[in-house]
Amino acid sequence: MPEIFTHFFYIPIIITSVWWKKSLIVALFLGAVLIVSHTTFRGDVSAINDNLRMVMFIVVALVIVYLSEHIAKADEEIRKHRDHLEELVSERTAQVLEVNEQLKQKITERKKAEEAL
Repeated sequence: MPEIFTHFFYIPIIITSVWWKKSLIVALFLGAVLIVSHTTFRGDVSAINDNLRMVMFIVVALVIVYLSEHIAKADEEIRKHRDHLEELVSERTAQVLEVNEQLKQKITERKKAEEAL
């Protein structure tokens, strides 16, 4: 049962990794809670599993922070490219509208020239 309980420690580590980016503090705190609870309540059992679990808390926190930052950078790059593409579309649309207006004027001039003949 204690092993299942400690698996719940990953939830706040992952949440703080994604939202707060200070997950190392939370991972260290929860690892310390795990070690202290082990020495307090189960002093007769080897603490190697709890020590390894604390290391895993830290590793998971660091990996999630890295991935979150990577995703945030990718989102920023996508936003920049989207803004650039919107700017290009606006420029091209203005050019097309200008050429369209010129063509309308030429059509009007030719119709007048045909009527004059």
